[in-house]
Amino acid sequence: MELRHLRYFVAVADDGNIGRAAVRLRVAQSALSRQLQDLEREIGARLLDRLSRGVRLTEAGRVFAEHARRTLDAADEAVRAARAAADGEAGTLRVAPPDFGTRAALAADALARLRALRPKLQVELVAVPWPEHVEHLLARRIDVGFGIAGSTAEYSAGVHADHVDDEPLAWALLAAHHPLAARETLSLAELADVPMVLSDRAAIPGMHDRILAAVRSGGIEPRVVPAPPSFASVAQLVAVGAGWCAVVDSGALPPPPGTVAVRVPELAAACVLQLHVLRRADDVVGPAATFADCLLAARAG
Repeated sequence: MELRHLRYFVAVADDGNIGRAAVRLRVAQSALSRQLQDLEREIGARLLDRLSRGVRLTEAGRVFAEHARRTLDAADEAVRAARAAADGEAGTLRVAPPDFGTRAALAADALARLRALRPKLQVELVAVPWPEHVEHLLARRIDVGFGIAGSTAEYSAGVHADHVDDEPLAWALLAAHHPLAARETLSLAELADVPMVLSDRAAIPGMHDRILAAVRSGGIEPRVVPAPPSFASVAQLVAVGAGWCAVVDSGALPPPPGTVAVRVPELAAACVLQLHVLRRADDVVGPAATFADCLLAARAG
């Protein structure tokens, strides 16, 4: 049984006449009669009483017509919903927002713009540590993520990255009670004896290596305190005095609770990273692409 069988039967039930229904459906009357007979044979019940001047629904036909109408309405709604989702007008967009500093506010601005453009689109915020955004994108657990890397070319082949802003590695994040926290600027040499909190290399290999290279450019070899792959975890370790960490502008302005950001000019000169908004490479014109456009518009002001 196919949807067309249901449409044929409902048309005949509404018209009460096979000939008129055939004209409306633009099919031959003989073909429509055969389709109705096939339908009755498949169901195993007579649905229509054939009269001299038309047809009349049997009790089985009346029950079947009610269910057929509901089925056709549901099928039509499914088609409308799918088309709206494909156009970015409806459906659900799963966004993993950045969990650091001013970039969270930028993402919120972009979401407000997106809602104005696509009021029927449902947005679901998903908490994901930012080093895991690419993995979640490729597994289709989220539709939009964020990343910090040296360039857009550093991502997997299945990921499309848009450059949002440059992120100088310009700051040392220290516990608010640390003796060096009162300084306006620091040199890398002054941080040589302070342990350095850094996410494990397995989670962020490219960024891990760039940060270490920038610190080593000052002639020091940091004593690394390993941290989980999230900025919130790193900041918490810093706040309790486990060490310092090198952060970009968006992680320092404002600094997380219990910490102070002190500028390190040598770091800024040694390493400039980029903030990227990420989506799957096959999502060219869908809601994820629209969100990226909204984010870039929000960044431009």
